[in-house]
Amino acid sequence: PHVSIVKGDEVGEFELELDPDKNFSIPISDIPICVTLSKLGPHYILDTSLEEELCSACRITFAVNKSGKFCAMQKGTGTVTPLALTKMISTVQSVGTVILDKMDK
Repeated sequence: PHVSIVKGDEVGEFELELDPDKNFSIPISDIPICVTLSKLGPHYILDTSLEEELCSACRITFAVNKSGKFCAMQKGTGTVTPLALTKMISTVQSVGTVILDKMDK
């Protein structure tokens, strides 16, 4: 349903109005996908198993959209150098767009 915010009677008050007859769709054509990379030695592993994750030096989850735009990141465990982070972002941009293209088919 459609939700509107209406100013209340007092300062700082507001009310929510729901209109169940007025619906809309949220566009999902450019929703990003989350891809987790873990660093094991000189290699980056995608979406590791628990056993692989326990052996990794660091883990970071990235979000990338269909056009390859880097949207977000959440650091998990470990540390990462700026150079490694740059390489990880580049890897995620390449892999994420491939995954999203395959999901569209």
